[in-house]
Amino acid sequence: MFAQTKSIQGIVRDSQQQPLPGVSIVVKESQNGVITDANGHFTIKGVKPDESLIFSYLGFQKLTVKVGKQPMLDIILREDVAALDEVVVVGYGVQKKSDLTGSVASMRENEIARQATVSAAEALRGQIAGVNVVNTGGKPGSEMMIEIRGTNTIGQDSPPLIIIDGVEGDISMFSVLNPNSIEKMDVLKDASATAVYGSRGSNGVIIITTRSGKKGKNRISYDGSFGVKIVRDKPDMMTAQEFLRMHDVMDLYWGNVNRQHRIDNQERNNVLNGTTTDWIDFLISNGMQTSHNVSVSGGNDKSTHYLSLGYTKEEGNLEPEGFERLSANLKMSAKVGKYINVGGSINVNYTNTNLAGGEALRSIYRTRPTTRCFDDNAEPIFWLNTWEQQIPNPYFEKENSTRENRKIQAWGKIYVDIKPWKFLSFQTSINPSFSYLRSGIFEDVYTKANAGRNPAYSSLRKQTSYAYTWDNTLTFNKTYGNHKITATGLFSMQSSESDWNNMEAEGMLWNTLWNNMGAADKVRGIDSSLTKSNLMSAMMRINYIYNNRYLLTVTGRADGSSRLSTDNQWGIFPSAALGWIISEEAFMKRFTNLSNLKLRASYGISGNDRAKSYSSYMLLSRADYDFAGEPGVGFIPTTLANKNLRWEKSEEFNLGLDIGLFSNRVSFSADIYTKDTKDLILTRKLPTHIGYDQVSDNVGALNNKGIELSLTTVNITTKDFQWTTNINFAMNRNKIKRLYGDNADDIGNGLFIGHPVKTNYAYVYDGIWQIGEALRDNFNGTPTFTTTNKYGQLPGQPKVKDFNNDGVISSEYDKQIIGNMDPKWTGGMTNTFNYKGFDLSVFVYARIGEQKLSTFHETFASDYSGRFNVLNYDYWTPENQGAKHWAPGSQANSEIRKAANYKDCSFVKVGNITLGYEFNPKMLRSLKLERLRVYLTALNPFVFTEYDGWDPEWAERSVNSSALANTTIMGGINLSF
Repeated sequence: MFAQTKSIQGIVRDSQQQPLPGVSIVVKESQNGVITDANGHFTIKGVKPDESLIFSYLGFQKLTVKVGKQPMLDIILREDVAALDEVVVVGYGVQKKSDLTGSVASMRENEIARQATVSAAEALRGQIAGVNVVNTGGKPGSEMMIEIRGTNTIGQDSPPLIIIDGVEGDISMFSVLNPNSIEKMDVLKDASATAVYGSRGSNGVIIITTRSGKKGKNRISYDGSFGVKIVRDKPDMMTAQEFLRMHDVMDLYWGNVNRQHRIDNQERNNVLNGTTTDWIDFLISNGMQTSHNVSVSGGNDKSTHYLSLGYTKEEGNLEPEGFERLSANLKMSAKVGKYINVGGSINVNYTNTNLAGGEALRSIYRTRPTTRCFDDNAEPIFWLNTWEQQIPNPYFEKENSTRENRKIQAWGKIYVDIKPWKFLSFQTSINPSFSYLRSGIFEDVYTKANAGRNPAYSSLRKQTSYAYTWDNTLTFNKTYGNHKITATGLFSMQSSESDWNNMEAEGMLWNTLWNNMGAADKVRGIDSSLTKSNLMSAMMRINYIYNNRYLLTVTGRADGSSRLSTDNQWGIFPSAALGWIISEEAFMKRFTNLSNLKLRASYGISGNDRAKSYSSYMLLSRADYDFAGEPGVGFIPTTLANKNLRWEKSEEFNLGLDIGLFSNRVSFSADIYTKDTKDLILTRKLPTHIGYDQVSDNVGALNNKGIELSLTTVNITTKDFQWTTNINFAMNRNKIKRLYGDNADDIGNGLFIGHPVKTNYAYVYDGIWQIGEALRDNFNGTPTFTTTNKYGQLPGQPKVKDFNNDGVISSEYDKQIIGNMDPKWTGGMTNTFNYKGFDLSVFVYARIGEQKLSTFHETFASDYSGRFNVLNYDYWTPENQGAKHWAPGSQANSEIRKAANYKDCSFVKVGNITLGYEFNPKMLRSLKLERLRVYLTALNPFVFTEYDGWDPEWAERSVNSSALANTTIMGGINLSF
């Protein structure tokens, strides 16, 4: 017998008795559902008495009601303040989002998983306003470059502090962390939020919380994916026929001044016989990418546990490039008696990164297409033409050159939490970390480095790093009527140690890589090093809330660092922030569509001790000398001592506004900030007459200022369909305020007061010299393509601007500031669509207005001397004077050619498109499954840019350490039971 069904009618209202239109009402574990009309009324048919209805509406708590015998339902939904009361990790504690006074942004596990990236750091790319994440080369296992709110130093990166489950880390740890193990990432951006980390928080802080066990039965989950990495947007290089034609043009008009660049008879015959080589298609291939993760989690009233194991493999497009990672994460917690909680975690990652030969990719692209790889006996040809004795067959580079990094990184936390009263808790924790890196390089005889005649070369470097932090925090949390006070005190000690040793040898008898260096003919060098540093800290933070609308945060931290001079080791870093939740005021209640309105303001000082260990001391280097005809060894000072080396400090002011509309269906945040960094710690070169090479000193000052906007909207929400959009936008302006105290620019290093740190200073490209242009004053006759002008240039050669019109191109007067490498703005947008069991997300991000010196064009579009293959540009000839590129064979000064290679590297990338299907839990019950989702993802499928090199994101990186642009297509499954 089937239970009789009936129709249920009712109305849904909020706590103010106002009807709610568009509320979703679904019979539990079924597809039967409706939504309320404009007056909050609904009618749903086919409901059994023993079934339940689920009422859900954005901004309100979900409610489940059992039908029973009720024919009419009057439903009150309570506002869900979870969006505002979401817990945010702020360092040595947590806060509700509604109580925040600083600039903090978060990324949750579903958003991280949706990115489907190999690197956890890459998952942040384009997701949070003001967080600049850039791939450093595109190779498998490449680390990300991360900056928060601009460049805060000169001559080096400005990475944020990385905290993983309370353990201090770096970008290296972040890059190898398995993204499947992450529950949440919180980014602290302004000085008020980062002040709790004092000296380590000046560049921002990223706090990563990995997954933990939850109370309930054991849950086993599996997440797996498999895909193919396809080369995208291959630059158009010359074919054999085009390369031969270019040589014929060179001979016809200008002759070939360098016979070593000529096409020899064998190459010409190769072209005529059709036996030429497309080296790119021959040696570049698709790569495979796969990932598998298994986790077990569970717990009860006394303890929780979580264990995950992961394996990831990513192949490059050039064999044997690849990246492998084995990861394990264990987390446990337990109650001991009534007042004590104990727990711990450990995260271990093993990675193997194969970078292939350092010359392989460059050689593949510049090797002449008129040559062939194998002879008539199918043996590879080392020297590909008669003239070439420097650039061999890239096939040998691929086979005989290897660079490999193997690394083990482990970190963990052991803690005891004592809470004798509800308002007071004390936690002490030990947070150790360890890393071991083994880097090997091998160059066989038959490689470009050894030219088929020099002995094989090996090098091996081993580096071991240890660190621990001992944190002790005391937290007081009490409410007195309308007054809520939370006070946190900290005492912390940190110690770190790193040692490395390096060995180089040549004359290996067998291809044993770096594994039998004792058998080498010659040891070229042995070196080793040990560094240590310590940090001691004390911190106090007070959060005060009055009447749930007036917020105050005051923080003070003192740090003592061994890296600085004895008299300047301690620094004090204070901050204060105010918040006003305006929407809680009585006069705002009439604005019924306003869910949240909060104003924030903060000011703080943070520090940095980025100096290398022992930088304040005079350092010695070995010096060999002759002593009465005998070799002697001594030591000479190379680094001047600096007893005044002190803290680098940053002062920042931030003003923020948070708005929520229509029960938070629309959420908007805006921040404006200005940040001054002074006493920059730099290694400064010294004049030779002083007797020292360099000194670590506090010089210069920078300013960063900008605006950050974030918008989240729920565009459509019905019973079966929902569409949400997340948008972020950021602008940052960076400039040097002071350098060495003399108010002068440092032109040699490209540093200019009043301009960005990453300024481009060069000649200004002005096209191509034409016949008869800028002739010498005493020239008589008819100019031809062989007539030099007053600058000594021939028609068809690249032209730069002569700014003082003196008839001479000189760096002193004609080089200009032509742009900078920082984007004018960055942004990202994610659209997520859900229809019944289907989900679709599309992520797009942009970097607009950044100018870079393209190493790809420097290598493959500058030297048209005919020696190497080049981009297939439309080049100048006397019959084609409107061409884009200068004439082949008419080489100009390299600095003049370089002017044309500063490229606008703006781009808009579709970073991720994912289509998934979540199976109905009711259907899975018979299979004893809790969840089953399948999906198809395309990573970086489309790029919109004017840049015609490999990828605009890493255009400035060396071609020897870069990779081709690629798209990954993969399918995956999420399974739990």
